[in-house]
Amino acid sequence: GQANTRRRQLLGRYADALAGRDEYFVHCPGTTLPSEDTVAHLAVMRTHRRHEVSQKLLRAGISVGVHYPVPDHKQPVLAHKYLGISLPITELACGEVLTVPCYPELSEGEIDMICDVFSKL
Repeated sequence: GQANTRRRQLLGRYADALAGRDEYFVHCPGTTLPSEDTVAHLAVMRTHRRHEVSQKLLRAGISVGVHYPVPDHKQPVLAHKYLGISLPITELACGEVLTVPCYPELSEGEIDMICDVFSKL
């Protein structure tokens, strides 16, 4: 519905603000707009500089989160089943993801401020 459309628009603006940088949003790598089937309930960025980027965002008053910091095969409840299993791409992604605000109620001023910080990363 309308909320999903708004979140996709937000994600597109975020992606535009990161254009030309190493950071990108997983729902729109290489493009500025997520596909129509993207719900965008989370705005998940990938960055090789997660700590540095998260600190810059936090200092600007932008909340950040890390969803899925531990890959499934290393979760305590499953780790014993997957001893010796290496999933290097999964493990890399878990070390790079960073979630930023992406809810429809963000004001235009808040979005502009977030995009400004992104453009200076």
